[in-house]
Amino acid sequence: MADDQVQACACKSITDVRRDVLILDAGERRKAAWDRLKALPVSSSTNATPSEIECYGTIDRAEIAIQKAVAVTLQGVEIQLWIALSHSSDATYKSTAELVDRQDLSGLLARENTFDWDARMLLAALRSITSMEVQ
Repeated sequence: MADDQVQACACKSITDVRRDVLILDAGERRKAAWDRLKALPVSSSTNATPSEIECYGTIDRAEIAIQKAVAVTLQGVEIQLWIALSHSSDATYKSTAELVDRQDLSGLLARENTFDWDARMLLAALRSITSMEVQ
């Protein structure tokens, strides 16, 4: 392989890693914002507090960045799938939302037959990724 071809391959790899770094960083920002949101005192108002609005804004921006990115690693794809699952109709139930929040795949798979098809397909993809990571 010519030197310029090696250099072109290296640049592409660096670009791909950077893309997943964006997903990983956005995933961390999203998680930190959710943790801050859950730690806030429960408001008696029906309107969101400024702190809640800030957390939701951070979550939204992080999810948009993750959605727009093209993952090149299993870890990047896994983050995208967990977020997709968090938005499924089944995740609106508190017990399911807690399992999704903890990324408790075995706990979710134990209830898989109770979920709608979209959530079941997302679980299948997460199960497959987990299997790939083990190999």
